[in-house]
Amino acid sequence: MFSKRLLAWQLMVQNQIDRDQLSWVDMIARIFDVTLNFAVAIISDPASAENEELDEWISLAQNLLRNMGSSNLLASKAVGRLGTIRQRTYSAMERHYNPSRSRTSIDEYLQKATQTMAQPQPSMSDLFGIQEITETIWQEEVNIYSIHFPGLETVCGDEGLMSLNRFLDGCIPVTH
Repeated sequence: MFSKRLLAWQLMVQNQIDRDQLSWVDMIARIFDVTLNFAVAIISDPASAENEELDEWISLAQNLLRNMGSSNLLASKAVGRLGTIRQRTYSAMERHYNPSRSRTSIDEYLQKATQTMAQPQPSMSDLFGIQEITETIWQEEVNIYSIHFPGLETVCGDEGLMSLNRFLDGCIPVTH
């Protein structure tokens, strides 16, 4: 939910603030991180009913970066990495990724972003009951990734692409 809200906020900012006033690198880094979170969720549990919606949010992120790419080289490089991420998520969901399929315009995403931002922001007590918060599971350390969570550096050069692919390979699917 928080990742969706962050991406919705990014869309609103990009559409309402003058381009000269945007902090490009910061926005690109946030969009990339949020997208990677969605990808991990999809790859870790490819059968989840939420994957279609998460893919829609990844598509929004890709379109945001594509829109920025005309003004920023880093954004145009990040679009390619999001293409790599989408290929991997589609592969996990056993679907075929077609980068040339019709693209949804940014304006079409504004309604979804507005609805997301209008939803009340959940607190920890909303997400978990009092009893669940005190359970010992929250004090256990979980090693789910075999390497570090990649950052914005992965959009630069071939080394970054290899690092991104190694990370996505290391995402452990949930066994049911």
